[in-house]
Amino acid sequence: FDSRDNQFFPHEGWYVETTLTGEHPLTLSAFRYLRFLMDASRYQAFGNRWVLATQFYAQFTAGRAPFFQLPSLGGSRRLRGYPDFKYRDRHLLLLQTELRFPIVWRFKGVVFAAAGSVFGTPGERMHWRPNGGVGLRVEFDRKQRQHLRMDYGWGEFPGNSGFYLTFGEAF
Repeated sequence: FDSRDNQFFPHEGWYVETTLTGEHPLTLSAFRYLRFLMDASRYQAFGNRWVLATQFYAQFTAGRAPFFQLPSLGGSRRLRGYPDFKYRDRHLLLLQTELRFPIVWRFKGVVFAAAGSVFGTPGERMHWRPNGGVGLRVEFDRKQRQHLRMDYGWGEFPGNSGFYLTFGEAF
């Protein structure tokens, strides 16, 4: 379901995606597993072009998935401030939010916060990992609302921080 007013930099609407995928010897795989994914984002405009963006993201895995198919946290899109794929396990829950606001001309600012967890290993407890950060956006295509994204995120431990330079929003 997609009711966003723009897919690159939405001001209003919802984006909801759910998928169920799996592998089995019938699909010529050596693995047997199912994975359910849900990605739900809400965009709310207010004030003079300010936007509150919120995302709930979840993945659940049943069976014996290969290591690199397990859900992970970290990187430029999920839990900025932690290295890519820093945390990986059978299941993932993430809630993140951003406040996006105009600065001047084609420049926009962002402050963000999130909490996420990977879990599912028997005997281990769920541990929520927090993050926060700030960002700058430079709009290079006004018609399509495409941006160069520069973010700096912090994680919970010293050394868990990072700078991200990419195109498009994290969600």
